[in-house]
Amino acid sequence: MPKENRLRCFMTPTGPVTRTSPYGSFVTEKGPPYVPDVTGWINRLSAKLLTESGGPDDRNDIEAICQGVLRRFQEWRTKSPNDPKPHPDTDLARVISACVEHDKRDMFLEGFGMCPPKVSSSMFRSVGIALVRWQLEELLPQ
Repeated sequence: MPKENRLRCFMTPTGPVTRTSPYGSFVTEKGPPYVPDVTGWINRLSAKLLTESGGPDDRNDIEAICQGVLRRFQEWRTKSPNDPKPHPDTDLARVISACVEHDKRDMFLEGFGMCPPKVSSSMFRSVGIALVRWQLEELLPQ
């Protein structure tokens, strides 16, 4: 299986398997929902980059994970904003931090636009670095 497909498979949240009886009289759910550990994956790959075994593939994997999470948030916002979020806010915060760490300005702006009006305290440092690094004073509240 190609690496891109493996990442997509492991990073896509799923619900329990739903089965309906042949006559539609009852519905059963089997198995727990799968919630990917986005923060854990990004942390492991970032730590690997700090060692000799890390390389461009790990950097590309982090970027692919971030793009996947941002794409799912964008789909959620446009198609079904009343449904539960596809990922918790902590995962979005880690994606935004990874965008700053890996100098991905456009992805940072996309992710920052999806944040709730009040960002979590875990994002202050990353957002502050991004504001200064990329001269994004227009993002500051007026």
